[in-house]
Amino acid sequence: MLHDPQSVFKFEDNNLAIPVEVLEELDTIKGERSKLAELAADLL
Repeated sequence: MLHDPQSVFKFEDNNLAIPVEVLEELDTIKGERSKLAELAADLL
């Protein structure tokens, strides 16, 4: 998700479940100062 933020939209008509653990990890990463943190912030 961090390398391709649009990937969540590429499942067409299928449902996508994102575990809470993944969202928590993204939330942790977005607090950092890096390009990866910027991508995480854009997702959340």
